[in-house]
Amino acid sequence: MSGLTWTYRTTGANVAGFRYLWMKTVTRFDPANHCARCLVGAYEKSFGTRMAVNEAISAAYPAGTVLYLCGVSAPYRWEKNFHLAARVVPGKTIFAPLYNGDVLDIEGLEEIPFDDQAAREQHSSLGEAFLSCRNFQFGVHHFGRS
Repeated sequence: MSGLTWTYRTTGANVAGFRYLWMKTVTRFDPANHCARCLVGAYEKSFGTRMAVNEAISAAYPAGTVLYLCGVSAPYRWEKNFHLAARVVPGKTIFAPLYNGDVLDIEGLEEIPFDDQAAREQHSSLGEAFLSCRNFQFGVHHFGRS
């Protein structure tokens, strides 16, 4: 098992500015859904809007595990939402500034870049609710047509 350690850095007393904030393993893609439901896998219970801030939190994941992190801003503004697709890689670190000035530091992850091109080419008939959803975009990009 590889170690994954994250710290939510803030000047506040808790995580603020997100209605939802989650991390989950991604083992497969369900193109019949968008948002969190299209990425199939288990949620990390110690990551979210109620997690401790300014202290390191660790969890064990095998190297190569694919994770997706998503934060829905409150109040909702699509451009302020947080999205990160990543793979567990020992020795790598992600420094993710958030729209509210807070920062998420994650040791043991390497970003998996993606865009909307594959989703728009392979699922153009589904409409903007699917095609603008970054969770869906990643699912199509990473897993291909399902």
